[in-house]
Amino acid sequence: MKKILLSILAIALTVGTVSASAYALFSDTVNVAGVTMTTGNADLEAYDRSSDGNNGYVYSSVSGADIRNYFNTKLTNLYPKFKDYTELWVSNKSSSKIALKPTLQITTTGGYWTELSNQIYMAVINDDGDTLKGDAVYAGAEWHPLSWWKDYERQLPGGVIYRENEGATESENAPKYRGYKVLFAGGDFDNTLKNITMSGLTFSLNGVQADVIVQ
Repeated sequence: MKKILLSILAIALTVGTVSASAYALFSDTVNVAGVTMTTGNADLEAYDRSSDGNNGYVYSSVSGADIRNYFNTKLTNLYPKFKDYTELWVSNKSSSKIALKPTLQITTTGGYWTELSNQIYMAVINDDGDTLKGDAVYAGAEWHPLSWWKDYERQLPGGVIYRENEGATESENAPKYRGYKVLFAGGDFDNTLKNITMSGLTFSLNGVQADVIVQ
């Protein structure tokens, strides 16, 4: 009886070994070595636009100091109910394939900010080229006192800015430049506010990565 049991056990072990071997498959491995991953960046650049003398325009890169000078030229010797504006053009030059959400905020203040920040108003509209002239520039603008622009980053109109020739769909063809008109206007202030100055204001134009898919 013992010999019979040993024989059955030997047969079972042999069958088990053969069965296990029957499930072994060919395999191969490809090793991909030396992979490099590099992060890109978000890059929102500002431009000035001028005529090229041939019914077209030339766009020149400008710095924050240049934009400050444009603002300062418009914001000197202000008076009640004044209106004026300056143009600003931007472009998404990010190396990463991303869209940017443009925002604007006043981040630092000085001088007679408390006295004037609720008496001078600002609005930002899309610049449509040469269509809007005179009072039409200001019609329908969403005005807010300068103090409103200091509280938070305010999103600029027109939606996200794609890199040139990119968009949310393949049919979109994003222009290279996005234009804005930055409008200023005075409130009903009186002689108590004459000959005073707000100084050291910083306008921060930011491009924040937008949560959209770029094709």
